[in-house]
This record gives sequence, C-alpha cells and structure tokens, in this order.
Amino acid sequence: MTGMDLPARLARSDREAQLALRELYERTSAKLFASLRARRVTPADAAEIVQETFLKTWAARQDLPADVNLEAYVWCMARNAWIDRYRHDRKIRDRQARDTEVAQLLEAQAVASATSGTVSAAPDSEVFVNCLERAFESYRREEPERAHAIELVAVQGFDHHQLSAALGKTRGAAREFLSQARQAFERLYQQLCGDPA
Repeated sequence: MTGMDLPARLARSDREAQLALRELYERTSAKLFASLRARRVTPADAAEIVQETFLKTWAARQDLPADVNLEAYVWCMARNAWIDRYRHDRKIRDRQARDTEVAQLLEAQAVASATSGTVSAAPDSEVFVNCLERAFESYRREEPERAHAIELVAVQGFDHHQLSAALGKTRGAAREFLSQARQAFERLYQQLCGDPA
C-alpha cells in the first residue's frame, strides 16, 4: 500500500482505517513535533498538539476529499492548533501585564495625590475605587461607544485586531478611537476624582 491510497483507506470503517492512521502517524508525527519545537513550542505542548491533530484527523477522516494531501492536511491542523494556543497564551500574558500596569498606575496616582498637598495621606483605596467606578459609570452614560471600547481592551483583553473587528473600524482607526476614548475618560476622571490642578 502506498501513500497515494491513504485517504481512501483512512475513510473506511474497518481495521484498515486504523492501520492507515497509524501509517500516517508514523510518517508525519516526528516531523510535526520537530517543526513545533523549532517554533519554540514546549515539548509538552508540542506533544499535545500532535496528539490533538491526529484525533481531529481521525474524527474528520470520512469527510476528507479522496485526493487530499494528508501530510499537508495534518501540518495545517497542527499549525492552526499551535496558533490558537499561542494566541490564548499571549492573551493571558497581555492581560497579566495590563493588570500589573493598572496596579502600578493606581499606586503612582495614589502616591502623587498624597504628595501633591491636596490630601494629607494616601487616599482610602475603597473611596478611590468607588470614585473610579462612579466616574466610569458616568462616562458610560455620556460616551457608551467609547466606554465599550475601553472595556473590550481592559476587561475582555481584546488586542487591536479584535477591537477593530468588534468596532467595525480599521486597525489604525480602532487604535486612534481607543486612544481618544482613554483621554476623554482621563479628563472626566480628573474632574470627578483627581487633582483639579
């Protein structure tokens, strides 16, 4: 049996299909694993992606075209799984970085407020958070689309590509819109909660 008849053998419902999958696995799994490792995927993640790829190939085997290039097909599935995993991990890292940045910003604002002479001590964090929440609620009423853009990025963790799709704008326009939204909220926040100077 040659690789030319692998798709037909894989589509069968008997033991021949299992043998075809094993042949495909033996022919391609090591290359898939090495390709993923070359892209700095950890060994554990690479092994999971390879396993997931062959499980999906097995599940879709009867829907594959008879002339499909199975080696290209499994590589495409592995690549998509790697990209999905990378995006997910990156989203988590970006969200953690934003959380750290927000915490540092809030701390810096508290220190600046405490040393500016407008207050005698660092603000009570509960009062600070309440004022921040009230300011954002007011902003949401006045500028619902801008507030939504800020929430998509700060709360949902959207990147600029996802934000542009959600807003129906180009990436550049979405980035500019978000920048203007943040500036407008900063002005409102300063009026309601911050140093009037």
